[in-house]
Amino acid sequence: MSDDRKRTKRACDLCNQKRVKCDGELPVCRQCQRSGSICSYNREEKKRGRASARYPKTIIRRKPTKRELQLRLRPVTNSIELPDLSECRYRLLGPFLSEITALGISVRLACDLYEHYFSQPPLYSIGPILRPRRWLVPMGETGPTAKPDPDPRYGGTTLQLILAILLTSLCDIGHPFFLGAIKRDMLSACYQRILELLPVEQSLSHTTAKSDQFDDVVVFAMLSGTAPLITRPHDSLEWAELGCRTALRLRINHELPQLESISEEDREERRRAWWCLVVTANYLGGVFNTRPAVDESQSTQLYRPCAQDLWIDSKAALIPASLDPKRLRGLDLAIQDGVYGWLLPFAIVLGRIDCLAADRFENPDTLVDPMAQSRCIQQLAILESTLIAAHDSGRVCEMDYLMCQLYTTITYNAARRSRLWDPQEVFEHPFPIDELDDKSWLFAAIDILNKIYTANPTMREQSLTRGFFLFMLGIELLACVDSVASVALAKTERVTRLRFAANLAMRTMESLNAYITTDYLRLLVTYMRDSLRDLDNLVLLNDYDEELAKNRARRKHGISVFSWREGGTGISI
Repeated sequence: MSDDRKRTKRACDLCNQKRVKCDGELPVCRQCQRSGSICSYNREEKKRGRASARYPKTIIRRKPTKRELQLRLRPVTNSIELPDLSECRYRLLGPFLSEITALGISVRLACDLYEHYFSQPPLYSIGPILRPRRWLVPMGETGPTAKPDPDPRYGGTTLQLILAILLTSLCDIGHPFFLGAIKRDMLSACYQRILELLPVEQSLSHTTAKSDQFDDVVVFAMLSGTAPLITRPHDSLEWAELGCRTALRLRINHELPQLESISEEDREERRRAWWCLVVTANYLGGVFNTRPAVDESQSTQLYRPCAQDLWIDSKAALIPASLDPKRLRGLDLAIQDGVYGWLLPFAIVLGRIDCLAADRFENPDTLVDPMAQSRCIQQLAILESTLIAAHDSGRVCEMDYLMCQLYTTITYNAARRSRLWDPQEVFEHPFPIDELDDKSWLFAAIDILNKIYTANPTMREQSLTRGFFLFMLGIELLACVDSVASVALAKTERVTRLRFAANLAMRTMESLNAYITTDYLRLLVTYMRDSLRDLDNLVLLNDYDEELAKNRARRKHGISVFSWREGGTGISI
């Protein structure tokens, strides 16, 4: 390196004042020699260090607090602290507290989550499979209410089932503490530990389970509802298929032999597990546009589940299904008293299939599955006669949770498989505006929706049925609003009533999305809001026809991704 580029330790007074480069030569630097100036080095030399004398060069540290001293003096050991059993409230949790606390869940929190699961049906489960009186046994209690211990090591159950219960409650609970990284880490830790415990083998083509325990079937049913919140939506389909295959291998879809060693509660748990898997299979068949993992014909030998109120009641004794004349085997759509709720407006919306079916029978080449279509029309006829009679008698909100879900998902899949109802079909055949009146099925469905939400705004128990109904009703309303083509028609009283119906449906979808996020309902709300805005612009603006046509074509194309036609994705995206 040349001398011209050497770093100067100290510049002369004049160069320092002018802020120019100085070579620091003595007695005269090169800059002062060129300009003929006096070169001096008289200013006081500054030393590197703190910028001001106000800051002391030695920092006086504060004295440590008593708590900090205790933490410093605590001896470091490699032993694992045992959980405090005195805080455990429930007997079945006791053997697993070490495993639970190792996942970052305290004993008190585990008891609260465990109790929350049995207090009400969680949002992400189909129905109550396990009876609370058998599981909410206090610590140290024995007797007829306590679950027997076939294996003392597990206290009558398995670790993976206990963790699945806590996982479901973690997904459902809405406490501000369970937000962000805290909830995510707990969910991930529980889910990974369950995967390690389950006898599941994964290959490049599929996943298989080599389990011979009923508890694992219940775990598969629980994971099919919670997996989308932890990993990816398609995992729910894999867990449901694993549960169905394991249940069929264990013959859970058949009644147990009449032996004194088998209690009625054991039998009922098996029934409810199977029927929950049937609901899940039909639900996911519609979501992912696939055939359900189980068929209705595989349920002919099993009794239907008992009423939910009876199952949850801790004091009620179960009547054997063989001695109860109201308990039937298998499935049919002859609805019994008490199964209404969301199924009623759902069936009314599906009532539009009658007009579509008439058109399809005139064009038989378009049929995909004629047998499925015929069965669907028969089911709808039974639904219509039974449910409308229930509505006329004023018993709209009476229902049985599991059976309502079961009937709805099966009817829904029958319509889907027969291709009688599809978003693209609705946009191609929207409800005629001139036929909108109080007697039309569309306004009847809106009227019942309003009554149900007025009576019970939360409707936690009907999450799947509610999602189906709101999606199908929203598509019908969107297609109806987008069919308004003139300013004169947009100002009529019928369209004003249609606006009210669309706003009510949007509010309902938004309340559902507040705690169960569904992409298809979120997109539908956006499209319905845009459609109502276009309707306002049609009245207020001139020459809006071209922009209106573009927006409606965009919405029609966006809804087409939820089609169940060949190559469609269903509502899984």
